[in-house]
Amino acid sequence: MSEVQSRKFVLIDTSTILGYYVPEAATNLESAQRARTLLEAVRHHRVDVHLIIPNIVVAEVFCQLGPVNTTC
Repeated sequence: MSEVQSRKFVLIDTSTILGYYVPEAATNLESAQRARTLLEAVRHHRVDVHLIIPNIVVAEVFCQLGPVNTTC
C-alpha cells in the first residue's frame, strides 16, 4: 500500500495579509510575526500548505493599502 501525504489548507483573512505587509496594522505583534512565518514558509516551499484567500480579502487588502481618499 502506498503512503499518501495529506495536504494542509489554511484560510487567510484580511488581518493576516495586512499583518504580513504592514506589521503596524496587525492586531498584535505576535499575530504579525505568525503571519510572516507562515507566508514566508509557503513562499519558499518549506511547507506543503495550500493557502485559501477569498476574493473579498484581496479587495479588502487593496482597499486598506490604497490611497486614503478612496472609498471602498
